[in-house]
Amino acid sequence: MGNQSTIGSFSIFQSLGLAWNALRANVWLFAGFSLVYFIASSIIGFIPSFGGITSLFSFIYTASIFSALQVYDTKPELDFNDFFSWAPKFGRLFLGNLLLLVLSVLILIPFLLMVVAILGIGFFTEFMANMHNPEGFAGLMDGTSIIVLILFVVLFVVVVSVALFAYSFIIQFTELSFTDALKYSFKIGRNNIGQVIIFAFVSLGLAVLGTLFCGVGLLFTIPLIMAIQYYFLKDMIADNTPEPQAQWEFTTNNPE
Repeated sequence: MGNQSTIGSFSIFQSLGLAWNALRANVWLFAGFSLVYFIASSIIGFIPSFGGITSLFSFIYTASIFSALQVYDTKPELDFNDFFSWAPKFGRLFLGNLLLLVLSVLILIPFLLMVVAILGIGFFTEFMANMHNPEGFAGLMDGTSIIVLILFVVLFVVVVSVALFAYSFIIQFTELSFTDALKYSFKIGRNNIGQVIIFAFVSLGLAVLGTLFCGVGLLFTIPLIMAIQYYFLKDMIADNTPEPQAQWEFTTNNPE
């Protein structure tokens, strides 16, 4: 991957413009797909034996939105089947998502240890014991603990966002190994940290905007968030190939 860029020529706001145009052209299709996905996920999540499985298949939504956007770039009129052009890569995407979950947990561990070191093991034990007890939880929190928890949550989100920002896109649209995908994703996040932070704030704003309409607005704003990320990364990664293909494939295993 020595000839691949790790700095995009698009800003997040330019990507927002492209994302807006793509979703506006097929707004009800994106919203309808999101509705079907979220209803199905909610139903499965309420089944005791399957509730924990939903996170293993959370990649389906992102992969589907990315696939539809890829098709839109060559065929503006989408249909429902266009959301599933990722299906031949199901095994790769599943394993990639599993690795993503494991990495997120591994990144979380040192943050938890730092919280325990600052607030004490007693606080952590009481915190876990009162997760479903509002009165006990409220009594446990004070100014210091709230500030520490907020600080470490923000730091955790920043680290994960920077390290894994491009990972899902790379897994879906390239043939890099998981290890090289992680390296390339980290370099993209590191070299575009300002844009990643802007993306985080834009995403937060769009998510809040979506919830203001009784949550229904999320059916429109969540696909828009995914589309912003897609166009930002496509400009950097996929558009370096000379001709659009069914899947963008990079065979070089040296993401420098």
